[in-house]
Amino acid sequence: MSHLKIKIAVGGLNITPIVRNLLIMNVAVFLAAALLNRVELFSEWFGLRAFISPFFSPYQIFTYMFMHGGWQHLIFNMMGLIFLGPLLETVWGQQRFLFFFIFTGIGAGLVDAAANSYELSAVLADGRIFLQDPTPDNYVQFLGKHYPDGIFNQEQFIASFEKDPHNQTYIRETTNFVRKFDNMIANRVSVGASGAIFGLMTALGLLFPNTELMLLFLPIPIKAKYFVLLSAAFAVFMIMRRDSSDNVAHFAHLGGMLFAWIIISFWNKQRTKFW
Repeated sequence: MSHLKIKIAVGGLNITPIVRNLLIMNVAVFLAAALLNRVELFSEWFGLRAFISPFFSPYQIFTYMFMHGGWQHLIFNMMGLIFLGPLLETVWGQQRFLFFFIFTGIGAGLVDAAANSYELSAVLADGRIFLQDPTPDNYVQFLGKHYPDGIFNQEQFIASFEKDPHNQTYIRETTNFVRKFDNMIANRVSVGASGAIFGLMTALGLLFPNTELMLLFLPIPIKAKYFVLLSAAFAVFMIMRRDSSDNVAHFAHLGGMLFAWIIISFWNKQRTKFW
């Protein structure tokens, strides 16, 4: 099986039952939100928050994967499902494929919520330090740790604050900014099926490592095993880069890949049918 070579093209795929139902569910939820003009509200209700956020609820670990922030987000994830899902559903069967999709989606959510909890705890801790002692140095340290772009964007303001550290207007503006930033991180929401999609991609790389994928943005064939490795490396790179304008849940992508590897390793170890 590991040496099987398959070229995947949209026109050659037959949409399998579970893939079709997942497509219908995701599109229907997004259409309902869009028609009601409540896409953002649906995301706030059913998207995933950090575990330590006051806005977190356990059901979000499941519901977040059926929410999407826009048409492009939805289309990208559903294309991944169409490309990757039918082959795996055919190989595994409907029950195992559905279990795998939900398992990796929940796993991705757990990793994402845990990573966001770690970040939120650090933000809140450093925020308390500044609010207790609102000095220019503490403000710059807070920005440097959690919002590096803010140092550049507020360079002139910071210079004025440093010249007049007891100015109540500057203190009030900085404390308001830190409080708003704390609340923004606490209210950060993750949505989308990309964690599960990255799980499907990882499964393809593990089961059919020599499968040739033809990428839309790079029209040359690439073996699945290399694409999985490149995707994981890119996610790690983006996490390390710490771009404050990047709203992609890279930890969720890594989480979906990790949980895909866990369950497939377990299945291979058991050497028996799961169902």
